[in-house]
Amino acid sequence: MNKQISRVGFLIIFLSLVLIISSSYWQFFQVSVLQADARNTRQLYNEYDHKRGDILVDGKAIAYSEKTMDEFEYQRKYTDGELYSAVTGFYSISNKADRGLEAAQNSYLDGSADIFWLDKIINSFAGRNQIGGSIETTISSKLQKVAWDSLGNRKGAVLAMDPKTGAILAMVSKPAYNPNDLAIHNSAQAANTYSKLARGLESPLINKTISALYPPGSTFKVIDSAAAISSGEYNKDTSIPSPQFYRLPGTITDLPNYNKEICSSSGNQSLLDALRISCNTAFAMLGVKLGQVNLASQANSFGVGKEFILANAQNSLALESSPSVFPKNLTDDKLALASIGQGDVKFTPLQDLLISAIVANNGKLAYPYLVKDIKDPSGKIVKQFSSSQYSDQFNNPVISYDVAQQLNIMMQSVVQRGGAFNAQIPGVIVAGKTGTAQTTEGAIPHAWFTGFAPADNPKIAVCVLVEDGENDPTGASASAPVAKRVIQAALQ
Repeated sequence: MNKQISRVGFLIIFLSLVLIISSSYWQFFQVSVLQADARNTRQLYNEYDHKRGDILVDGKAIAYSEKTMDEFEYQRKYTDGELYSAVTGFYSISNKADRGLEAAQNSYLDGSADIFWLDKIINSFAGRNQIGGSIETTISSKLQKVAWDSLGNRKGAVLAMDPKTGAILAMVSKPAYNPNDLAIHNSAQAANTYSKLARGLESPLINKTISALYPPGSTFKVIDSAAAISSGEYNKDTSIPSPQFYRLPGTITDLPNYNKEICSSSGNQSLLDALRISCNTAFAMLGVKLGQVNLASQANSFGVGKEFILANAQNSLALESSPSVFPKNLTDDKLALASIGQGDVKFTPLQDLLISAIVANNGKLAYPYLVKDIKDPSGKIVKQFSSSQYSDQFNNPVISYDVAQQLNIMMQSVVQRGGAFNAQIPGVIVAGKTGTAQTTEGAIPHAWFTGFAPADNPKIAVCVLVEDGENDPTGASASAPVAKRVIQAALQ
């Protein structure tokens, strides 16, 4: 009799263990599979029955969840929604976690990431709903507001970064949208609002800082200069041809300088002076002489062609940039245009920012990132991020220390005695490069500025793009003043 009781007891214990292991497996290790199953009709309500974590800037919530009285227990709210829309993205009934950090950090924000495994087990046995973790961004609230206000009602983008750490300090894209309009609990209205925002080429939903591609114009001349000096055949003082017009190879088309200006009375000038006044003919001829292989290699070393992941999490869509483009198989006439950032060359503002950041950081790339740390529901930091976590993707310096120092001096001259004079700050040495990028015939060009300061000990790198640069469509008039204000705010 005792033997039979023992067998029954053993069987009960065995089956209990199987039940515990099975339920734990599905609840904790296969939760993403269950959530993705189209037959799971409860998933939408389940996502709203627990508190989603905050997105923080300087420790203050710019996205948070608030208790409600309707069938969806929590409402997503956004403080200064338009100001931070490029950073946050949105969380909606119709689109769930979409764009920005809402999508890229979804598993941290909803608490489903493996990093919260202990919390999930404790909450499950206690019968409590899981609470999401919070995301502390690298964004500076002060710089974000200055960048936003300085860009004003113009279309474009502003990015700021610490060139030594890779931390993104400001990320502004205009036109913007208000995520609160998409976070409402009326699914039909939310879907309709999304549809309206997504229509047309000027969709506010597009984060122009990392997703939109533009011809970089004369800012590309910094890469030309890097390739030339890196070849060992040039330095900043080397004299190069700089005629008023350059007949594009194999064509009957003459390339002029901006406003058909004369770069040098002698027809030659130093590489430094060619960059300082942004001489088109000098850099078009230089690019053809260097050749496509050298230019493409230098552009790729600066990050062209790569996707930069600014934030990601388990089972979440990464926040990544569109790869910038330097075209292949160019004829010499097309190579000449590519050398001045025209033709089929296309950059994101992030890529243009990295030009300055690399020079500022003595030739090394500090990989850009947007999330500083992850906090559990109690506020304890459970995961931290830094540029060094991505260093295996860029083991070697982009350019040598010596090349970076020469480019630094050349970019200083652009601000102090050249086309970027509107970026000058009393008592601060600013380095930079402007760009005026032609698009289609008859259209107003885009205006660029990329730069950093203080040039002798850089603390901030900035890129400004103003689409259709208004009445005076140059980087000097439209973009450099915006960068100046952001730099001043950073150094105060």
